[in-house]
Amino acid sequence: SGLGESVVLYSGWRGLLVEASPYFWPAIEEARPLALLAKAAAMPQAAGLRSFRHIPSFPEISSLTEFASGDHHDRSVFVEHQVQTVAVGELLKDSGIRKDVDYISIDVEGPDVEILEAVLVAGYRPQVLTIEHNRVEERIEKIKSLLRDDYEVVLSSASNWDLWAVEKSLAAERRRFPG
Repeated sequence: SGLGESVVLYSGWRGLLVEASPYFWPAIEEARPLALLAKAAAMPQAAGLRSFRHIPSFPEISSLTEFASGDHHDRSVFVEHQVQTVAVGELLKDSGIRKDVDYISIDVEGPDVEILEAVLVAGYRPQVLTIEHNRVEERIEKIKSLLRDDYEVVLSSASNWDLWAVEKSLAAERRRFPG
């Protein structure tokens, strides 16, 4: 949502936030007035309206219904409604995001790996990225496989839920000039 534990912590941040849950929209608009908010569910390809499960007790784990059982979270108590989907590659292009964007964070409670793949196929090469894996080993291995040629995994102990990666030339530059 770009709120709370987000790495997007300062109010002058400019960028694109994609959030499917109407629950978060007012807070995002207030906290991130310079950001563009896409009120939709990011997907590898647009898929029209999809069923979405809002989790009142823990809104941060709300997800598209089809992905609600893909990790260890309990989503058994929910309010279901429809949300629009958007193809992430098209959204980035239509929003004027540079192909060498500074940072991309993928945390969608579901098709995170598939969205990463769509971002890369669309030609985007963020300098730094984070992607949620929720300690699902299959996801971690797939992410590492997608990133192997162009990225270095960093900050392995920084998060139990996310993989952090830095574009290899940026990582090499950092090693050349430490401090």
